[in-house]
Amino acid sequence: MFAICLTIGLSSCDDFLELSPTDLLTDDNALVTLDDFRQALNGCYSGLTSGAYYGGAYIVVADRMSDDLRRSSENLGEGVQMHSYTFNASTAEPATLWTQLYSVINRANIIIGKIDEVEGSQGAKNSIKGQALFIRALAHFDLVRYFAEPYDATPDASHLGVPVMTQSMIGQPARNTVATVYDQVIEDLLNARSLMVETGIGPYRATPLAATALLARVSLYAHDWEAAKQYATEVINSGVWTLATGDLYRNIWTTAELNNEVIFKLMMLQNNAAIGQNYWSQSNDIVSFNPTQDLINIYDQVNDVRFKSFIGIRQPNDPDNVVTKYRGAPLDYPLDQRPPIDGLTDIKILRLSEMYLIRAEAHFELEDQTAARNDLNAVRVARIATFNPATDGNESGSALANAIMIERRRELAFEGHRWHDLKRKGLPIIRGADCSATQCELEAGDYRFTLPIPQVEFSGNVNMVQNPGYDAN
Repeated sequence: MFAICLTIGLSSCDDFLELSPTDLLTDDNALVTLDDFRQALNGCYSGLTSGAYYGGAYIVVADRMSDDLRRSSENLGEGVQMHSYTFNASTAEPATLWTQLYSVINRANIIIGKIDEVEGSQGAKNSIKGQALFIRALAHFDLVRYFAEPYDATPDASHLGVPVMTQSMIGQPARNTVATVYDQVIEDLLNARSLMVETGIGPYRATPLAATALLARVSLYAHDWEAAKQYATEVINSGVWTLATGDLYRNIWTTAELNNEVIFKLMMLQNNAAIGQNYWSQSNDIVSFNPTQDLINIYDQVNDVRFKSFIGIRQPNDPDNVVTKYRGAPLDYPLDQRPPIDGLTDIKILRLSEMYLIRAEAHFELEDQTAARNDLNAVRVARIATFNPATDGNESGSALANAIMIERRRELAFEGHRWHDLKRKGLPIIRGADCSATQCELEAGDYRFTLPIPQVEFSGNVNMVQNPGYDAN
């Protein structure tokens, strides 16, 4: 059963700081003025920053299930079920994800359902509603990626997705088809684009171009290559962002963040979840999960700026090498020193480089390999100091398709994409020789590429159906 409440937590944007969060909003006592709705919208963004969502679990669970992480010898048991694929309908992580994402959807639905009734500037109301629609779309899309089979599992995407919730209510919703979920996500994003206005408040707030970037990602997963190309091109050609190079890129992942590449991110404040501690807690110097040697080996460790941004090498081939992408430390901060706030850093949800990689894949699927190479090489030139497209970037056919996947793995490492990429591409998990899990491989199409509907949902929802391979009883 969906437990419906709107809890407003700490804000996730600097202009939220002047607002006094409200502990509980109800239809009777809360949403009366535009300022009330602004505070409610802050609650939606705050929900995204939760440790159960982008502040931790949504990204970390996918990373732990992928081939990018190995369990450390120091691991005290956290994340082991997900890493070893021994999870079931009673495992905590799927339930945490399910509950938190639907809580965010409910927060957005309260705003969407009531904002038109309040007095005030139509432009301000449209902006608030558009942002709420963006957040609702993001959460539905994130749910369907985890809890349903890939879009093309059936020819018309008629297989079971997740319940689409467009109203704030307590009920017993059945699962909609994957096609229906995607249709709702796309409709919400298109409406969000038309309602929001660019006000220079990004990247901490959703904007029309952020909605366009998310449409590009959704279209990629739906295999709508023309739409993926169109939306990615709109973002790239907007000229608002450029691919960062050198230290400008490295600073994206530090406390400075002097960059112009992030389309949409969440500001994580001092009391927010510290995502980096899920990989390496420097407070007690315990490494829970290490980067795999297989991942380390795909980087040019000398010339690829991403390598020293994402991974800390204690010693060559040392199994205790660490994930540094989320240290939240200044540039070149020593590995043996604890950052001021261990593991706390802003969460980047949409970046320009992903748009180039989405368009590269779309171009390839549309049989324009020259355009695909150009987009792929644009990212590689920005990231690898010695990369020469004339001599190093001439792949074609299956080699080009593989190169795009490798570049996605390099560029988006530890952002939760690798697991979903392997799933949507119908590829297996094959971990390397340093695998320390009880299971080191997962065949393509294995039912565990889709998470179980949490057992708690069946306690109050007679209309719920479990995913294949899991016991709902």
